[in-house]
Amino acid sequence: MTDVLGPVFGPGECAVTAGVAGATRGRLLSLAPSAPLLVLTQTAQHSVRAAHPAKYIVRAGERLSINRPPQS
Repeated sequence: MTDVLGPVFGPGECAVTAGVAGATRGRLLSLAPSAPLLVLTQTAQHSVRAAHPAKYIVRAGERLSINRPPQS
């Protein structure tokens, strides 16, 4: 996106929330409504508004890796 639009996004964060699938997510993911999940929601500033470029669902038993380049 940055190559096409330029640096349009400002500071951001990733919120990690533990919960259960619930009826709607459970049906969409073929899980029981009570199945445990981690929900990772990325948010970034776009002008003065928050944008949600990504939301990830991590089911129990899936591997989660977070790679970050070294800070200089």
